This record gives sequence, C-alpha cells and structure tokens, in this order.
Amino acid sequence: MRRAVLLASFSLMLGVMQPAGVFAQGEHARRAAAELRLVLGDAQKLVNRGGLSKPHATGLQSRIAGSLSGLALLLRLADQEAGRKTAQTQGKIQYMRLLHQSANWAGMVSVSQDLSRSYPLNVPVVSAGPKRAQAIHDELCAACHDAPDLEVERPAYNLFKQAKSQSETEFLARLIIGVRGDRITGYSNPLTAPELKALLDYYRRTKP
Repeated sequence: MRRAVLLASFSLMLGVMQPAGVFAQGEHARRAAAELRLVLGDAQKLVNRGGLSKPHATGLQSRIAGSLSGLALLLRLADQEAGRKTAQTQGKIQYMRLLHQSANWAGMVSVSQDLSRSYPLNVPVVSAGPKRAQAIHDELCAACHDAPDLEVERPAYNLFKQAKSQSETEFLARLIIGVRGDRITGYSNPLTAPELKALLDYYRRTKP
C-alpha cells in the first residue's frame, strides 16, 4: 500500500516537473493543432469576405496551401507522439487539397473543424506575467506588428487588435505558427507555454 502511494506521488511529481513548453501535449501535437486552427480561421475569413481585399484573399489562400503541404505528416507524428494508432487522416487532407483547388472555403471550414475536434489545441494555464510578455513583444513582435503594412498579401496585423477579435485558440495558433516562421527564430518556436499564455493575456487586456 505504502509503495503504491509512493509511486503515485512520484508520478504526480513527474507531471508537475515537466518542461513548461510541454502544454500537456507534445510539440508535434501542438504544431498540428495550431496548423488546423490556422486553416480554419483563414477559411472562415474567405467564407465571410467582409472587407477582405483581393491581395489579402490571395495571401490567405497561399497560407492555407502552405499548411496543407505538411499537415498529413504532422498529424501522423502527433499520433505517434501520443502513442495511439495513426488516424486515417490522409483521405481528409487530400480532400482538403481538392477543396482548396476548387476554392470551396465552406467545405474547408467543415473539414478543418472536424479535424480540430480530434486534434485540439490546449491553451496553457500558467502565465509568465505581463512584464515578460511586454519584453517578448518589444523584442520579437513590435517592429512588424505595431505599424503593419496592410497593402501586402500577408500583413503583420496589430496583435492587440487581433487578439481581441479572435478566440483564444485561434490567436494562440497564430502566435505558435507566426513565431515559428520568423527569420530570427527559424523553424523552432522559442516560447514556452507560460510565455505564450502571458502574450495571450497581455494582448487581450492591454490597449494598443
């Protein structure tokens, strides 16, 4: 009995001591879920079209195509990471490519919503605090996002406004994927879960 209690306590300690970036899900699962949320959000914009210029629509379509190019592999890796049988997603990803080719954005919304339920993006609970968030913003984000060029296909929108107009999960996905593609940070997102949570709170609660 005592040994069982000790084992349970040790297991609990391991869970508490996991690195901050774990998110209670692996990095492949986090990236796959973020890509799906990005596709969903962009497709919804293309369906609604309210105030969407032709260059911005082209940029959204291009970004969806980029997400789809590696999504099948990401989902397979996420399944392996979670120790479960690889889901039958290949057919859905191929279908999404066909939807993209035919500009069927309503269909894209439906399929990406379905996949997002199977691969949810966990919003972190612990925050690194507003001071850390401001430091990250000043270092990595401000130069492009505080005064964005809105004439390009894929503008770096004002993050304070964007955070208040999107759900937590969609904005978190944009933080994850956006930072990962930055020329300074390369292909590895350097932000921990508490730092991402801090940015979420900072942008949603602070006036630009």
